[in-house]
Amino acid sequence: MRRGGTATLLTAVHGRGNGEDPHLAGVPVNHVNNLGWTAMQKAILLNDGGPRQQEVVRLLLGAGADPGIRDPEGRTALQNAERLGFTDIAALIPGWG
Repeated sequence: MRRGGTATLLTAVHGRGNGEDPHLAGVPVNHVNNLGWTAMQKAILLNDGGPRQQEVVRLLLGAGADPGIRDPEGRTALQNAERLGFTDIAALIPGWG
């Protein structure tokens, strides 16, 4: 796969979460691709912050994703959500507010 990604990263990018996805069990949700992004970072950075991406973030957190992993610019998932104005996503991430 290009850029060292996983299926989880593709799911995050395309917002395929449906709240019932059992496929995250056993998947390395904290994998960092060659660009330095986790699935959670990609779900935030490459989307519009809408309901589908909110659900992807919710699923990733539920599967044990670490929102504290920093991107190459040194930002956490929470910092990126806040910076982009995605308050609904930020509210899902522990440590918000």
